[in-house]
Amino acid sequence: MANRVPLNVFIVGDSVYYNDSRYVFFQLYQANPFLEIGNHSFSHAYKHYHFYDEHPAGVVKDFDLNDDTLCLQTKTARLPGRNTWRINGRKKTDLPDDSTAADMLSEKNFHIFGRDLEWRCNDDSCHSIQNANILMQKIEGMVQKNNSFIPGNIIILCHEAMFLTADNRI
Repeated sequence: MANRVPLNVFIVGDSVYYNDSRYVFFQLYQANPFLEIGNHSFSHAYKHYHFYDEHPAGVVKDFDLNDDTLCLQTKTARLPGRNTWRINGRKKTDLPDDSTAADMLSEKNFHIFGRDLEWRCNDDSCHSIQNANILMQKIEGMVQKNNSFIPGNIIILCHEAMFLTADNRI
């Protein structure tokens, strides 16, 4: 590879802790100097995002549990199912119900990342809805417009299962 770009991966502890094959991937992530592992909660809200966000103290406990279980080295985080930011004194909240939880995590020195762009996939198969070339066009458009939350950086949400198909590789 000619270009190596540092990446952040956000890990859900429940999926690593109870799944041997995902634990192997987690160990590979830990060994990769180009990856920083961030906190994506232990439970991923058990996919009940509104209920989760209505209990901000529980959200903080869930992130602390993930931190402790996976022995994470950073305070980089991403809220499950949300596009919320708390970075360097700047904030953006997509849905008001997660604002309190995000503020509480920020007070505990978590740097919460949202997303500038999502590489969408089919929920059933995790095959991409857009191929890699279309994603690159979107990235290039964002760079030209300097349209990202953190200037000079583009945060892309994608799921690792998407890289298992040939059409998602450039």
